[in-house]
Amino acid sequence: MNNTTECDPNDIPSVASYLQATDVYGIILICLSTLVLILVSLTFVDTLRHVLRHTSSKVKANTVCVIAIYPATCIASYLVVIVPRAQLISEALIQWIVMCGLYQLICLYVGYCGGQKQMIKNLENHKLSIKVGPCCCWPCCALVPTFDVTKRTATNLKLLVLQLPIVQGLIYIILLVLNTEEKETYETYYKYLQPFLIISILLGIWGLSMTINILKDVLDPQFLISKKFFLLQLVIISSKLQALILKSLVWTGTLPCNTPLTSTTYANLIHNSFLMVEIFFLGLWARSIYKKDIPGVTKQKPQLCFIDAFKNFNKKPEKNHNEQEAYDNEGCDFN
Repeated sequence: MNNTTECDPNDIPSVASYLQATDVYGIILICLSTLVLILVSLTFVDTLRHVLRHTSSKVKANTVCVIAIYPATCIASYLVVIVPRAQLISEALIQWIVMCGLYQLICLYVGYCGGQKQMIKNLENHKLSIKVGPCCCWPCCALVPTFDVTKRTATNLKLLVLQLPIVQGLIYIILLVLNTEEKETYETYYKYLQPFLIISILLGIWGLSMTINILKDVLDPQFLISKKFFLLQLVIISSKLQALILKSLVWTGTLPCNTPLTSTTYANLIHNSFLMVEIFFLGLWARSIYKKDIPGVTKQKPQLCFIDAFKNFNKKPEKNHNEQEAYDNEGCDFN
């Protein structure tokens, strides 16, 4: 008979102990999780086929990286359902994958504009406002001025998003090292490092929000840039906030603790099982969004092309052709 007073809530069983304790229920959970993983993978393959066949080569790689977030996240969660002690590795992988996806998303938006130079050209008469959520939505921020869209402005927006995979990766490397060295030290510093993780995420989302806020007047609504960003936000909420809530239940002793199935084990299994189901539905939503036809030009591009053609009316066609080639070869990098 198990004595709950001797149960360490932070202890996680081995695979053998875990399967022995869960018995048939553990096998059913693994089978259901396998089914969800297969469904997510099939959804991704179907979306991938459409992207490879119908998406412009300028944004194809970025689009593939963004939609690959869903099966990658599902695989990382599936790993914990089978191997409970892989929770920290899974958490680090999911966090880094999603943060890289956010960076690829801003590259995708720039690619929709035809590259950095074309984006800045299209936005020359627009002003960048930093009064957007989640960092500058307070009333006191109404006094903050707006800024011209320049190469420096675009670089700053890029850096706000680029810091996500760098900062998140470094912090989780520290946590992995601490967990390997001493578990008690890891549990202590995990709580102290959470504010840095949250601040990094808020800054990255702020950079993307500013980018969307200024591009919504340039890009055709059919690009659905707001919905694509909202989908990734839901992945962050599902993976980060949901895990934090369940960890708080462990810290408060709400979840049962019966060795070898401790409170942390229950929390991890509940979190990853729900996350896989949530990723399945988010993947279906992403499939419906990324399989929609999008225009090949921006709202302002036809006007700009007309003006350029009028200015270069008496110039040689070869020069105009070379200039157009330069725009077509423009990548999504800000540098």
